[in-house]
Amino acid sequence: MPDTIDETLAAFASTSEGGMIILGVAENGGAFDLRGVWDAKAAVDALGSKARNKIRPPMQLGAVEAHQIEGETVITCVIPPQPSDFKPFKVGDRGRAYTRSADGDYRLSALESLHLVGAGKQPRYDRDPVLEADVVRDLELLE
Repeated sequence: MPDTIDETLAAFASTSEGGMIILGVAENGGAFDLRGVWDAKAAVDALGSKARNKIRPPMQLGAVEAHQIEGETVITCVIPPQPSDFKPFKVGDRGRAYTRSADGDYRLSALESLHLVGAGKQPRYDRDPVLEADVVRDLELLE
Protein backbone atom coordinates (compact mmCIF):
# COMPACT_ATOMS: atom_id res chain seq x y z
CA MET A 1 0.00 0.00 0.00
CA PRO A 2 1.55 3.36 -0.98
CA ASP A 3 2.41 5.72 1.89
CA THR A 4 0.29 8.47 0.30
CA ILE A 5 -2.87 6.42 -0.27
CA ASP A 6 -4.82 8.40 2.38
CA GLU A 7 -4.07 11.67 0.59
CA THR A 8 -5.04 10.13 -2.76
CA LEU A 9 -8.36 8.86 -1.40
CA ALA A 10 -9.17 12.29 0.07
CA ALA A 11 -8.10 14.04 -3.14
CA PHE A 12 -10.26 11.89 -5.42
CA ALA A 13 -13.21 12.22 -3.02
CA SER A 14 -12.93 16.02 -3.09
CA THR A 15 -12.90 16.29 -6.89
CA SER A 16 -16.10 16.56 -8.88
CA GLU A 17 -15.42 13.50 -11.04
CA GLY A 18 -13.86 11.05 -8.57
CA GLY A 19 -11.15 8.80 -9.97
CA MET A 20 -9.54 5.38 -10.01
CA ILE A 21 -6.73 3.90 -7.95
CA ILE A 22 -4.68 1.04 -9.37
CA LEU A 23 -2.53 -0.95 -6.97
CA GLY A 24 0.19 -3.25 -8.29
CA VAL A 25 1.47 -1.00 -11.08
CA ALA A 26 4.50 1.24 -10.52
CA GLU A 27 5.45 4.29 -12.55
CA ASN A 28 9.08 4.21 -13.61
CA GLY A 29 10.28 7.29 -15.51
CA GLY A 30 7.13 7.60 -17.58
CA ALA A 31 6.78 3.86 -18.12
CA PHE A 32 4.61 1.54 -16.05
CA ASP A 33 5.92 -1.65 -14.50
CA LEU A 34 3.56 -4.44 -13.53
CA ARG A 35 4.49 -5.46 -9.98
CA GLY A 36 1.31 -6.94 -8.55
CA VAL A 37 0.19 -6.82 -4.93
CA TRP A 38 1.43 -9.22 -2.28
CA ASP A 39 -1.99 -10.01 -0.75
CA ALA A 40 -5.09 -9.04 -2.75
CA LYS A 41 -7.56 -9.54 0.10
CA ALA A 42 -5.44 -7.45 2.48
CA ALA A 43 -5.18 -4.67 -0.12
CA VAL A 44 -8.95 -4.62 -0.71
CA ASP A 45 -9.63 -4.67 3.04
CA ALA A 46 -7.10 -1.87 3.63
CA LEU A 47 -8.75 0.38 1.03
CA GLY A 48 -12.17 -0.13 2.61
CA SER A 49 -10.81 0.47 6.10
CA LYS A 50 -8.99 3.65 5.09
CA ALA A 51 -12.07 5.05 3.32
CA ARG A 52 -14.15 4.54 6.47
CA ASN A 53 -11.61 5.18 9.24
CA LYS A 54 -8.95 7.56 7.91
CA ILE A 55 -10.95 9.91 5.68
CA ARG A 56 -13.28 12.49 7.24
CA PRO A 57 -16.11 12.45 6.60
CA PRO A 58 -16.00 8.75 5.68
CA MET A 59 -16.17 8.28 1.93
CA GLN A 60 -17.85 5.69 -0.26
CA LEU A 61 -15.84 3.48 -2.58
CA GLY A 62 -17.16 2.12 -5.84
CA ALA A 63 -16.09 -1.21 -7.31
CA VAL A 64 -12.90 -2.66 -5.80
CA GLU A 65 -11.72 -5.61 -7.87
CA ALA A 66 -8.73 -7.90 -8.25
CA HIS A 67 -7.48 -8.64 -11.77
CA GLN A 68 -4.91 -11.18 -12.97
CA ILE A 69 -2.60 -9.64 -15.56
CA GLU A 70 0.43 -11.56 -16.83
CA GLY A 71 0.44 -13.65 -13.64
CA GLU A 72 0.32 -10.63 -11.31
CA THR A 73 -2.62 -9.47 -9.19
CA VAL A 74 -3.64 -5.85 -9.73
CA ILE A 75 -6.33 -4.10 -7.66
CA THR A 76 -8.57 -1.43 -9.17
CA CYS A 77 -10.65 0.85 -6.99
CA VAL A 78 -13.24 3.25 -8.41
CA ILE A 79 -13.78 6.44 -6.42
CA PRO A 80 -17.22 7.67 -7.51
CA PRO A 81 -18.16 11.34 -7.22
CA GLN A 82 -19.01 12.05 -3.58
CA PRO A 83 -21.85 14.28 -2.32
CA SER A 84 -20.83 17.92 -2.64
CA ASP A 85 -22.22 18.82 0.78
CA PHE A 86 -19.56 16.55 2.39
CA LYS A 87 -16.58 18.21 0.66
CA PRO A 88 -13.75 18.78 1.27
CA PHE A 89 -12.65 15.35 2.45
CA LYS A 90 -9.71 15.35 4.86
CA VAL A 91 -7.14 12.87 6.11
CA GLY A 92 -8.00 12.32 9.78
CA ASP A 93 -10.21 14.37 12.08
CA ARG A 94 -7.98 17.45 11.98
CA GLY A 95 -6.02 16.61 8.88
CA ARG A 96 -5.61 18.42 5.64
CA ALA A 97 -7.79 18.40 2.57
CA TYR A 98 -6.34 17.46 -0.82
CA THR A 99 -7.23 17.72 -4.48
CA ARG A 100 -6.02 15.77 -7.49
CA SER A 101 -4.26 17.51 -10.33
CA ALA A 102 -2.62 15.64 -13.19
CA ASP A 103 -0.78 12.77 -11.49
CA GLY A 104 -0.42 14.24 -8.00
CA ASP A 105 -2.20 15.03 -4.76
CA TYR A 106 -1.99 18.64 -3.60
CA ARG A 107 -3.04 20.30 -0.38
CA LEU A 108 -6.05 22.55 -0.70
CA SER A 109 -5.51 26.14 0.34
CA ALA A 110 -7.89 27.68 2.87
CA LEU A 111 -9.60 29.54 0.02
CA GLU A 112 -10.07 26.35 -2.02
CA SER A 113 -11.51 24.58 1.02
CA LEU A 114 -13.97 27.43 1.59
CA HIS A 115 -15.00 27.26 -2.06
CA LEU A 116 -15.83 23.55 -1.74
CA VAL A 117 -17.82 24.19 1.44
CA GLY A 118 -19.70 27.05 -0.27
CA ALA A 119 -20.42 24.93 -3.33
CA GLY A 120 -22.08 22.29 -1.16
CA LYS A 121 -25.75 21.56 -1.39
CA GLN A 122 -27.78 24.41 0.05
CA PRO A 123 -30.98 23.53 1.89
CA ARG A 124 -34.11 24.38 -0.10
CA TYR A 125 -36.83 23.98 2.51
CA ASP A 126 -39.06 26.43 0.61
CA ARG A 127 -39.31 23.89 -2.24
CA ASP A 128 -40.21 20.88 -0.09
CA PRO A 129 -43.85 19.81 -0.40
CA VAL A 130 -46.11 20.35 2.61
CA LEU A 131 -47.73 16.95 3.01
CA GLU A 132 -50.85 18.22 4.82
CA ALA A 133 -51.52 21.02 2.31
CA ASP A 134 -54.82 21.20 0.47
CA VAL A 135 -55.17 23.96 -2.12
CA VAL A 136 -58.95 24.42 -1.82
CA ARG A 137 -59.06 24.34 1.98
CA ASP A 138 -55.98 26.58 2.39
CA LEU A 139 -57.32 29.19 -0.04
CA GLU A 140 -60.70 29.22 1.74
CA LEU A 141 -58.93 30.07 5.01
CA LEU A 142 -57.43 33.18 3.41
CA GLU A 143 -60.81 34.72 2.54
